[in-house]
Amino acid sequence: MFSAADSAAGNTYQWYRNGNALDGANSASVRINIREPIAEYYCEITNDMLPSLTLTGTVKSADAISTDIDHLPEKIERITVGQSSPNPFQTETVIPIIMHNPGRLKISICDVTGRETFTLIQRIMSVGEHVIPVPAAGLTSGIYRYVVDVGGDQIVHSMVLIQ
Repeated sequence: MFSAADSAAGNTYQWYRNGNALDGANSASVRINIREPIAEYYCEITNDMLPSLTLTGTVKSADAISTDIDHLPEKIERITVGQSSPNPFQTETVIPIIMHNPGRLKISICDVTGRETFTLIQRIMSVGEHVIPVPAAGLTSGIYRYVVDVGGDQIVHSMVLIQ
């Protein structure tokens, strides 16, 4: 299954396979048949609040191999990252985070092209719930991604700044 990292209110999704729209593939994720040949998948995300902007995320190729689920290693969950709130925001939004294990947390704010605008936080965090404020100061209106990195595991969400 492929998922678009952006799940903001008002988004419209359309998934494509090798440039052709997939019928009924209009949610934040799409499930593919593992028996399909290798293909290029991408998702276009639009939002009524920013009608002139379309985001496109590309999965270059998918080569699925059936595996026995009973023999997959158990993934250790290190962090849970919520959607920023409020979203869209004007002066400040907050990112809710739950650290399941202590560790080095880095949150980067990136513009719509993927260029890092600034590092919001980079420090060791304790186990528990944390609320990380994101000030709008120094940012212009638009869509931003916040990339949360803990031990090399990255989670990406989007937020919209309207000034």
